[in-house]
Amino acid sequence: MSVWKPTRLCRLLRWFEFQFLLLMDLNMPVMDGIEATRRISQAFPGIRVIVLTVFEETEKIFESILAGATGYLLKDAKPGQIAGALEEAMEGGAPMSPVIAMKSLELIAKGETYQQMADKIFVSPKTVRKHIENIYRKMQVHNKVQAIRLGHKHKLFSILF
Repeated sequence: MSVWKPTRLCRLLRWFEFQFLLLMDLNMPVMDGIEATRRISQAFPGIRVIVLTVFEETEKIFESILAGATGYLLKDAKPGQIAGALEEAMEGGAPMSPVIAMKSLELIAKGETYQQMADKIFVSPKTVRKHIENIYRKMQVHNKVQAIRLGHKHKLFSILF
């Protein structure tokens, strides 16, 4: 396995026409993983990018997903969990580490509007909505109320209501 500079990787991917799955770290020289994910996702929409990183910050999670990441995993995941996530992504799923799903759910539960979330990360509310829908699909719920109920049921929240 080799590590490639994102700019070189983008040039190389232009030669291929079949689907890929890439594991992307966020902390890289020259270009960070979020920008690399954004460029790859825009240029090659069929490529699934899964972020595999140590960063748990909510801002990085949402920026990565909004940049086009299919999933977001933490490096402390067990090899079997990572393998399962890769398989899930290739089957069209959106793998997320449990702690990442929880942090995403907390943002939703805080009651922020799509516009407020979008303003924080400089994207459109429509883009935020699309990615929140992906989180709902991952949680197997259909709306904010069901997501919050599921979070309460499983005691996932660190915020008080």
